[in-house]
Amino acid sequence: MDGCVCCGEKETSGHTLWNCSIATEVWKESGIKFPSRVSQQEEFIDLIWLMKKYAREVDWELFATTAWGIWKNRNLVKHKGRCKLTKTIARDAANNIKEFCQNNNHNDTNHRTRRQSRPTWFPPKRGWFKININGAMFKKEGQSGVIVVNRNEKGKLMGAMCKKIPFPLGALESEAIAAEEGIALARDLGLGEVVIEGDASIVMSALVNRDQSLSSIKKLVESSRTKLKAFKKWETNHVRRHCNIVAQLLARC
Repeated sequence: MDGCVCCGEKETSGHTLWNCSIATEVWKESGIKFPSRVSQQEEFIDLIWLMKKYAREVDWELFATTAWGIWKNRNLVKHKGRCKLTKTIARDAANNIKEFCQNNNHNDTNHRTRRQSRPTWFPPKRGWFKININGAMFKKEGQSGVIVVNRNEKGKLMGAMCKKIPFPLGALESEAIAAEEGIALARDLGLGEVVIEGDASIVMSALVNRDQSLSSIKKLVESSRTKLKAFKKWETNHVRRHCNIVAQLLARC
């Protein structure tokens, strides 16, 4: 495995986004309060689970945007040999959220109040498993990405995968591939009753009703529906993006 481009240590998602000295300083600058039980983690997803377990209130939008900024800076160092100041990375993350709120006609105060009261993820029914899926586009690299996160009724991670696709896809196609990959992973794990959850309503609807499939994702949906026959029971659930925060974040990484 390649070493960290910033400090030379072994590069893992946990090191790059949390343990590296650059990342550590950025998180300090972000103002996010982390519980004392959150320590060094080899994989970043383990840190997220600890945050969800022990942190009382988490500004998940700022958390995700800051992590994305750290990763973006890592790529800047690797490909262009330039490194931003840690204060700049943290400030840019906060400014990106502020700009997003302004562009959507919401002021920052209302946004924060609403964010603290709304849920992010609901566990599945007893004995069921929830498969959160998400697709991402990397226009500059000409690539796409998919992420699958599989958890049980207690929120325990049962399986996960992250895959880069070496060619550009549209948002809808990326989501359809993520759904197919998530269903295949759950099938390979031998799960019996599953909920496929994503923030692309067209894909979620198409899995239930094939007549609603658009031509660009028809073959992918058909493949997914064939794989769904392996389960005793299955459901789909469309959620807003903030309820799919973990899958979104990892898809960008």
